[in-house]
Amino acid sequence: MLPVYTSDVSHQGFQAEMLQPVKPGTALQGTLTLEGAEFPFEGEVVWMRQHAGERARGCYGVRFTSLPADFARRLVAYRRRQGRRLLRWFR
Repeated sequence: MLPVYTSDVSHQGFQAEMLQPVKPGTALQGTLTLEGAEFPFEGEVVWMRQHAGERARGCYGVRFTSLPADFARRLVAYRRRQGRRLLRWFR
């Protein structure tokens, strides 16, 4: 297990940044934490952008293939409390 920093999270997927990002087509499973609650997910890497070198930090996009239905509802509620923000999706 490696630390992963997520951004652009939606009910469809997310963007992540980590050392040694995974290649497109790779199946993933893990958990997302939202307001202290953990939600298991399964997903597939759909794109990857790596900076110079094999061991350099990079970004990748994940499309969910399985996610609890409650996650989308709680994400919408969380965003309402945070205020409206412009979100970028997969490039």
